[in-house]
Amino acid sequence: MALRDDLKPTGRKGIFFKEHETRRHGVKRDRLLILRYTIAGQTRTESFGWLSEGLTELDAERKLAAFRANAKKGSGPTSLTEERELKEQAELEAEEAAKLAAERERTFSDLAAEYLDGLTVRPTTARFYRDCLEIAAAYKPAKGKPTLGETLIFEIPKKYLAQCIEYVSKKRSASLAVAVRSSLSAFYTWLSHPGREYVEVNPVPAIPKPKANTPRERTLTDTEIVTVWHNLDDGDTLHRLLKFLLLTGVRLSEAINLDRREIDETNNWWTIPGSRTKSKRPHRVYLTESARALLIEERYPFFNVVVKDGKQKRQALSAQALNHNLRRNDFYGVEKFCAHDLRRTIASGLALRGTTSDHIAAVLSHKLHGVTAAHYLRHNQDDEKKRAWLAWERHVLSITGKEKTTKVIPLDSRR
Repeated sequence: MALRDDLKPTGRKGIFFKEHETRRHGVKRDRLLILRYTIAGQTRTESFGWLSEGLTELDAERKLAAFRANAKKGSGPTSLTEERELKEQAELEAEEAAKLAAERERTFSDLAAEYLDGLTVRPTTARFYRDCLEIAAAYKPAKGKPTLGETLIFEIPKKYLAQCIEYVSKKRSASLAVAVRSSLSAFYTWLSHPGREYVEVNPVPAIPKPKANTPRERTLTDTEIVTVWHNLDDGDTLHRLLKFLLLTGVRLSEAINLDRREIDETNNWWTIPGSRTKSKRPHRVYLTESARALLIEERYPFFNVVVKDGKQKRQALSAQALNHNLRRNDFYGVEKFCAHDLRRTIASGLALRGTTSDHIAAVLSHKLHGVTAAHYLRHNQDDEKKRAWLAWERHVLSITGKEKTTKVIPLDSRR
C-alpha cells in the first residue's frame, strides 16, 4: 500500500497517520505518523515514525515547524530526507576527523616503518634509507625530550631535523650527514604526498647541506710504529687490541667482537660474518702467528673484565674506551691518531711493498666497483691476502726488533 493511501488526519495541521494491521503496541494497533506538507512550492509526504517507538503527534508537529522555520531563514534541513542526508554527512565527516586525529598521533618511527615497507627499490637502496632513518630516529633534540623516533610527526619542527643533521656531521661524518639528509628528504616528500599529508611541505630541502670533511691523511711512520709497539703491554686488553688492529687492518668494531668460534683452527682463517661487517658481506682474515698470539684463552679475547653488582663479568670494549686510553697515554709517544688510522697505515705500508690496489682492497674488505667486479670476478683472493698479511707481519717485526713468536694459544681452548 502506498504511503499516501488511506491517510487519516490527527487533528494537527500536516500530521496524519496510518494504522498497521499486524503491528501492535499493547492492545492498540500501532500507528505510523506521516508528515504531509508544502515548503517552497514542493509538497512532500514522509514517514515520521511509529508511536510504539516513543514518538508522538506533538513531536511530529514540532518537527514540521522546525522545517518551516529553516526554510524561512534559509538554513538547515527542510525535510526528513534532507535531515537524514545531513546526519549521514556529519557522521561521515566525524569519522574522517577521527581517522585524521588518529593519523596525527603517529610517531616518526611508525611512519618511517610504513614508508620503508612500501619502498620499491633495490635492497641496497632500501637498506641505505633504513640505516639513515634509524640514525635520525635515535637522535634526541635535548635532555629530557624524547628521540625523534618517539615524537609525533606533526610535533617535529624543522630545527630538530637541522640539529639532527648537524649532530651526525660533527659526531660521525659529513658524508653520513649528507646521506641522512637525503633520506629524510625522501621520507618527508612521502609524508607530504596528497592522500597522506602528515606534513604540509617537505622542510628538508631548506636545510643546508653539510660541508664535506677533509679526508684524513694520518698514517703512522715506521718510527712511530716502533714507538707505539714498545709502549704496549701484551697483558693489557686495550694494548693487545691496538697491536691486533695494526697487524690485521680490520675495523675496530670487527676486532672488539671477535668470537674464537669464527676462527678456522686448522688454516688460521678468521671469517667475520656479514652481520658484523660494514659491507654486509663476510670477510676472511688470515691470522698470522703474531696476531694469533694476541688472542687470550677466552671466547671473546678483546672483552674486558668489569665488576658489576659485586660480580666479575666480561663485556665488549667500546670505541670511546679506546680513544680515552689513547688520549690518557698521550698516544703512546707519537702524534695524535685513532684506530681507523691503523687501517690506513697497513694499506699504505702494503702499497709501498708492491701489493696491488685490488689486493689491498681485499685485505681491507673494500668492495670493488665496476661491471667486472660486480658480475665476473669470483676469485676470493685468499692466497693474495695471506701473502699480504704475512709480508706486513714480517715488516712490523723487523722494524720493532721482534722475532716471530712461536707461542700460539690453541684455538680450541674455551672457557
